[in-house]
Amino acid sequence: MSLVIASQLEPGINGLIASHPIAPSVIAVPEDAPWDIASEADVLIVRPSDAWRGNHHLPRPQSWPGRLRWVYSASVGVDFYPSWMLDAPIVSCGRGVASDEIADYVIAAIYAQAKNLAGVTVRSRADWQPASLGRVAGTTVGIVGYGAIGRAVAVRAAALGAPVVA
Repeated sequence: MSLVIASQLEPGINGLIASHPIAPSVIAVPEDAPWDIASEADVLIVRPSDAWRGNHHLPRPQSWPGRLRWVYSASVGVDFYPSWMLDAPIVSCGRGVASDEIADYVIAAIYAQAKNLAGVTVRSRADWQPASLGRVAGTTVGIVGYGAIGRAVAVRAAALGAPVVA
């Protein structure tokens, strides 16, 4: 018997999953009702799609979790999924997968705000004007939530000389 993986991810990623040496069978998940595939798959890979968001309070389907052995959320947050999704035998998420990339973005946003990059961007000679630029060093960075992303932001902020409060 081959492992059957139902996936909400993009076709290119599903192709990579299917090329794994164990040769799983990968099937696309119906976008409007991703939970309907539970009786056909061993593993369900979900993402925060409109179907999940719009059906947060959907009653548990009678067939849930079907033959599923594992539900994997490609995102960290699971608060927009219905609570019954957690009734699968194993539920895990992508915690930490994109922490560095998200932390880099957060630091870029901090710099964009401190330096007023939108206001001082020069597109022509006429735009050139002296401007005061703010500082990041010495300012305090507040972090709400100190999980993998929060810790990655804290490391970067501290390296820039900004004290961190989490």
